[in-house]
Amino acid sequence: MKITFTDLNDMIRELKEKGVHEIRVNEAIRDVQAMIPDEYPLPIKTFSVYVTANVNGEWEDDLVAEYVEHVGCVDELASDDVLQDLHVRTGSKVDVLRELLAGEFLMVGSGRFEE
Repeated sequence: MKITFTDLNDMIRELKEKGVHEIRVNEAIRDVQAMIPDEYPLPIKTFSVYVTANVNGEWEDDLVAEYVEHVGCVDELASDDVLQDLHVRTGSKVDVLRELLAGEFLMVGSGRFEE
């Protein structure tokens, strides 16, 4: 089971209550289809920052907590400058989150916990 947070403070509070000591921070760039593919058939790149952590839930179920922050969205026709700008902004967000969360958790790694 995965719990997704859009508020970083809520996620931190929840993870600390559950005794989580290790989290991972990374960026994700995904292609998503437009809502109306006939009118806009090009894929759209969505840039997001993720913070994930494994949480041992009740009955030994594995829970994954995830914080998602969208940085931007562009279509395939976007110029290289626009794409580069989004990559830089996303990387900057990842760096800031790692630094911020290093004071909250024992280990802040990279990569993503999977379900």
